[in-house]
Amino acid sequence: MKKIIVILILTLFLTGCFSYKDVNRVVFVTSLGIDIDEDNNTIIYAEAFSSLRGVGETSEEEGRVVFRGIGNTIYEAIRNLFASSSLRLNFTQNKAIIFSERAAKYGLDNFLDTLIRDQEFLVRQYLYISKVDLEELMKIKLQEEKYLGIFLADLSENRPSITKRPQMRIDEFLICRKLGSKINAISIIEKDHTAITERIFIKKLAVFKEDKMINELNYDETFYYNIAVDELKTGFIQVPNPDEKGKLMDFEILKTKTKTHINYDGENIDVKKEINMEITVAYAQITIHLNNKKDREKLSKYAAEDIKKGCLDLYNKYKDIDVDIFNLKRHIDAKYPHADIDETLNSVNLIIEPNIRIEGSSDITNFY
Repeated sequence: MKKIIVILILTLFLTGCFSYKDVNRVVFVTSLGIDIDEDNNTIIYAEAFSSLRGVGETSEEEGRVVFRGIGNTIYEAIRNLFASSSLRLNFTQNKAIIFSERAAKYGLDNFLDTLIRDQEFLVRQYLYISKVDLEELMKIKLQEEKYLGIFLADLSENRPSITKRPQMRIDEFLICRKLGSKINAISIIEKDHTAITERIFIKKLAVFKEDKMINELNYDETFYYNIAVDELKTGFIQVPNPDEKGKLMDFEILKTKTKTHINYDGENIDVKKEINMEITVAYAQITIHLNNKKDREKLSKYAAEDIKKGCLDLYNKYKDIDVDIFNLKRHIDAKYPHADIDETLNSVNLIIEPNIRIEGSSDITNFY
């Protein structure tokens, strides 16, 4: 593993903390799983890389090991990990912190203190919620990457191909958990039961209010959520084909930018989400004539209606349970920090204003 070798070389030569002999007595944690049992005791899973000596002093091979510890607190559970290892665990190379769904609903505030206080835990770690039992997750054999933590880190870095930024890091969460309505969303890890080999994927988000997981967004809701909070980069929209009744068209999203405008008149608050989006035809059932201006306007209208309905339906669904899903209060507080605004959503009027532009080739605009 080139990445592991680079990490060890940098650790040896840049920090000066380890000698060759020291590295052979250390295991580097690459992912940390946090769960709880029925009595709310903390269960810790630590996936780690170890450099194992062979027959000769220069013979080396890398080994993946998983440790498990339990304690009344996360600090005690981590310390109990050391009891099952003859080598010292080092957390400076950890890539991912994975909470079980049980732990997430119990509340992340029960675990954060140690994760930000201990000097070995870095703020660059990505946060995840796992729908897969953590013990099972740690046993999954991935095809692309031997180490779960490195696989998740690579997946997060590649995430900007879909969204405008990677998954949420712990330093971002520590800031966002204190802003506005204290609503946040963290990526969910699921197992792909349709794949031939063992695979995991990230397509949905867990909704957090004041550090506790209260719900999860399905795939479609995640799509509209990312549009509303200006996180979507690519995706697709499906609309009716105006030329053929009962047929559909798929539009690929090329570019999108969502601007939030706030207006407060002393009583009511208007929050306008101006969504500027460029799309292009990806697929059409039967035929479509894009050189017809009326048809192009109709298609833009269909796409705009889809986005508007999806965003408003999601907002109203959570408004009914008094949850500010788009954390509009964060924007309101930023513009009117001294205004005496009720924390409920009753005084907020959300306006979704999509502006859709259909892009196409100058030579080929029709699909047959």
